[in-house]
Amino acid sequence: MDSIKELKDKLNQLEANLKETKNLIERDEARINAKKKDIEELMLEIRYGNKKYDTLYTEARNTYQTLKALELEVEEKIKQKKLNELVALQPDFTFALEKALDDMVEKNKNGMRLTMEDEITTGDVLSRIEHLEETNPMSVEAVSIREAAFHYERIMKDICEASLNNSQLDNAKKTMLDTPVVRLLNMPKIRETLGL
Repeated sequence: MDSIKELKDKLNQLEANLKETKNLIERDEARINAKKKDIEELMLEIRYGNKKYDTLYTEARNTYQTLKALELEVEEKIKQKKLNELVALQPDFTFALEKALDDMVEKNKNGMRLTMEDEITTGDVLSRIEHLEETNPMSVEAVSIREAAFHYERIMKDICEASLNNSQLDNAKKTMLDTPVVRLLNMPKIRETLGL
């Protein structure tokens, strides 16, 4: 009987140990499940953080690119402003035309002139050009004058731009300024219309 009682006590002891072990396992499973839940929440935070990082990185990159584009735009506007200011300080097409006309008028005075010819002055020719552009702006002559002015201004702008880029001004570039004016004044139709 003692052995049955001992066996019953052992069985009760084993059942108590089993119950305690079961309780420990359930408590550990609950802790493991809580840790799993914490890990899942951390993983979600990491994913959200990565997405947020990617979004912030993209925004920062776009902002940087926009800033660089604006810097280039500002630099270009400053360069253009300096160029326009430098061009504005240079002799314009009308001045070059007037100078060339002065030379032509002076040559006519010193050359053979018939007594029945009217004396031509630079002012007269400039007035005729102005009148021509106002009264018949689409005539071949008026268009030729505008084209010559455009080419002169383009050459002047190129020279000024080279100067801003620290290129030396050579005489070839400077004499190119005379080309549109000389071509214009040597056109037979212009000479005839302006009385040259």
